[in-house]
Amino acid sequence: MVGMDSKYKWEMYQGSINGVKGDVVFKKIKSGVKTAATWINDSLLVYAKISKPNKNGSKFFDLYKYNISDKKEKRLTEGLRSYSPVFDENDQTIYAINTYDGTSNILAGNLEFSDYKQITNFNNGTQIYSLTISDSLI
Repeated sequence: MVGMDSKYKWEMYQGSINGVKGDVVFKKIKSGVKTAATWINDSLLVYAKISKPNKNGSKFFDLYKYNISDKKEKRLTEGLRSYSPVFDENDQTIYAINTYDGTSNILAGNLEFSDYKQITNFNNGTQIYSLTISDSLI
């Protein structure tokens, strides 16, 4: 779950149901997450957040993965302006939106996003806000 804390900072929470009455308890696991995470397996998720400023002071959305078991975060992209990742179990591919110069396109990459390709070629200001996987179609 991604939500805001009382100081209006985005946080990512892990929830579980406890007790006889089924009370839901959430524990913060990561700060700064801006979009919903996508689960890769039982302990690994991928999400987007704004990275620290580059040498020019610019900040971009980048993809990160987080392992809940060992509590380690790894940055997958650098300045790629990518967000809203979804994972397709069928072909073990992460899809994400990339926006550059006001136009969105869809990227497809491996689990480390070290090998990715742009699978759409919009160049007219097209905006994509989120992705959903349904039967092998995005």
